[in-house]
Amino acid sequence: MTQTAIDVIKHVAPGDAGLRVYASGGASDIQDLQVEIVEEPKADDQVVEAGGAQVFLEPRAADTLEDKVLDAVQDERGVRFAVTDQHPPGSAPGEAGS
Repeated sequence: MTQTAIDVIKHVAPGDAGLRVYASGGASDIQDLQVEIVEEPKADDQVVEAGGAQVFLEPRAADTLEDKVLDAVQDERGVRFAVTDQHPPGSAPGEAGS
């Protein structure tokens, strides 16, 4: 999770609430993921905490996002969440790890 995503999640889901990410309609592709603000995770959600922000990942979403980074982007339409690939330590985006 990027610092921007942490800041946005803490703003929209204060306290013990969190951002729940789930696969819609039984699909598990990134473009089929949905988000909602919830008070607590469901029983089978994976809980990810960073910097005081909580993300609750439904099992299919957790599998889909296992090697991804959650970011938040603000544009003229407001704030949206984006998913990017993780980069190995010591490499920059677009570079292969050693």
